[in-house]
Amino acid sequence: MQAFLLLQSNINGTAELLLPSVCAAIRKALVAGLSINQSKYNHKKTRSKKMRRKFLNLTSILGSVVISVLSLTIAYKYAQAGSSSYPKTCRNERIFYINGTNTTKLSAVCINVKGLPFASEIDLLGITNKNGKLIQNPLVGTTSFFTNCTAINVNYGVLSAYCKNLNGKYLSNAIRLEEISNYDGHLHYEINKVIDETADKIGHGHAYPKHGNEFATLSHSPTQGVMTKIAKDILNSNATNAQSKPFGQGKRAFWGVINPSHYLPGTSSNKGTVFIVDPANSDAGTMFVPSNGLQYYNNLR
Repeated sequence: MQAFLLLQSNINGTAELLLPSVCAAIRKALVAGLSINQSKYNHKKTRSKKMRRKFLNLTSILGSVVISVLSLTIAYKYAQAGSSSYPKTCRNERIFYINGTNTTKLSAVCINVKGLPFASEIDLLGITNKNGKLIQNPLVGTTSFFTNCTAINVNYGVLSAYCKNLNGKYLSNAIRLEEISNYDGHLHYEINKVIDETADKIGHGHAYPKHGNEFATLSHSPTQGVMTKIAKDILNSNATNAQSKPFGQGKRAFWGVINPSHYLPGTSSNKGTVFIVDPANSDAGTMFVPSNGLQYYNNLR
């Protein structure tokens, strides 16, 4: 019972701290139960049967408590690390649009590490209606779907809406919000994970066979792993003259100057590189060295 009361008063992200207390309570119950059971058995068999039943009921309850604590611990740790994990520890989700700002927000009440509820909100990033279909990549930045979608709702991290296509027809959509977690009661984008995932798709997508040689040194051609590293540096603004801007419908362009010799043996000149994030593309976009350099980037609209 002590363990049960502890659990009731401490259901939060630090539930794993209860395990020593729960285990101690179980050990105590086992010793007491066995001792009482043996004593009563030696005196009265009928009373012994009653004590055995009580003992079994007690151990069953305490066993359930341990399972509950373990489940809470696993769920909390998963919520801290997984994609779109905030629904594990947040409730009362709501999406709303702020007129005149082109800003769409997600709000929820989230449990912090002390187990207390905390009201939080975050700007939704990179969600676009493209011809009736919702697409997303938080790196795009701007979110515009609210102006041409209706019946917008969010439930357990899944955004649903009817969005207008080019023919004026409203199509049903349901997408899972990407990489939003609960960080100590605050809704938070896991941007580093988004960058890693996007760079990996670029490095292993069509950009490698089509544009890989543009990043070669005089003696070595890049591998898919090297292409991924270059993509990460561009997205993390670790390249020279790094900059980015939204363009087109739900896209974002990045520019930066890199030198392949930083990634491969051999010598090379600097390469002005364009990285285009396009969530409508199965490869998440593309990366290449344009012949007209920065002018190509500047002309993107």
